[in-house]
Amino acid sequence: MEECFWKEGISFLCSQCSDCCRHEPGHVFLYEEDIPHILDLLKMEKEVFFARYCHWVDLHDGFEYLSLNEKENYDCIFWNNGCDIYRSRPLQCKSFPFWPLALESKQNWEVITSTCSGCKCKNMSSSTIVDETSSVFFPTSLDGLSCTDDKAVDVNQSGLYFSADRIASIRNAQLNATQIKREKR
Repeated sequence: MEECFWKEGISFLCSQCSDCCRHEPGHVFLYEEDIPHILDLLKMEKEVFFARYCHWVDLHDGFEYLSLNEKENYDCIFWNNGCDIYRSRPLQCKSFPFWPLALESKQNWEVITSTCSGCKCKNMSSSTIVDETSSVFFPTSLDGLSCTDDKAVDVNQSGLYFSADRIASIRNAQLNATQIKREKR
């Protein structure tokens, strides 16, 4: 088994390029805890939201998983010169690039993050450390601030340095979350 490539942590700061939200086909799978926040923001009933913004994806494991729709150009259905549901975005969006699959191997990491400018930060010595004592949980930024929901901390241009413990907590949040799925029809 490959040694954990992220055991020393990873520097990352979202540059808001939106490449992870646009241009290429993919799935944004939804978790149970995502739905109430999105419905509250959109002021919409669950059945209407599912019918208008979602579809079921067969992953050939006997189940279908709920995913957000994409536009014809592969942009997320909620992309409109920015994320229309940013404050209530799904767990999968909040946790990029620290997805369980990306963290399985250095090769997976490099493939998944190859077009992400936020993963190119290298100056860890002057980065703000994000560890278990930090208020920052998800690796996102907004106007020079790194934030999770309404909490924010100042960061310098070098980015954020996510400790191995914080990366593991982000990964575990996803692994322990309940994906919305149904038996294959």
